[in-house]
Amino acid sequence: TDIARQNGATVLVVTASGSPLAAAGDIHLAADHPEGYDRYSPMVSRLLHLMIIDILATTVALRLDSEQLQPMLQDMKDKLRSKRYT
Repeated sequence: TDIARQNGATVLVVTASGSPLAAAGDIHLAADHPEGYDRYSPMVSRLLHLMIIDILATTVALRLDSEQLQPMLQDMKDKLRSKRYT
C-alpha cells in the first residue's frame, strides 16, 4: 500500500466484510461468501477475490492505450520484483 500511495494510487482492499485489513485501503471491496468451517478449504473466497481483481485489471487495461500501459506495467513489475520471497 505504501508504494501504491507514493505513486498517487487509490488503494483498493479486497477482503471480507469485518476484516481488519479493510481499513488498510482507501476503498474496501467486500468479497463475502459463506463457506463451511467444518474443514479448511477457502477455495470459493480465493476464486471470488481473483475474479474481482481480474475484472478491475481488465477494466483499467481497456481504458489505457498500449503506449501508456506497457511502461506502467514494466515499472510495477520492477518494483514488485524486490518484494518477492524467492
